[in-house]
Amino acid sequence: MNQGFKVYAFDSFLESTRICQKKLSMEPNFIFSQQSFQTYPFPQADLIIALFSLFFVLRLILSK
Repeated sequence: MNQGFKVYAFDSFLESTRICQKKLSMEPNFIFSQQSFQTYPFPQADLIIALFSLFFVLRLILSK
């Protein structure tokens, strides 16, 4: 973010939302959404990092 990158993050748990809002609320290039991997509307991006996320995605969704 310090390099000018816009970072989109999401998690379905309320506690994750609270932590991100507390630590990154003043960061203009950080956009957090409380959603699941299956319902998140991914923005147009040059890079997507989904660490530990693919384990939670239904096989049918990945095959699309």
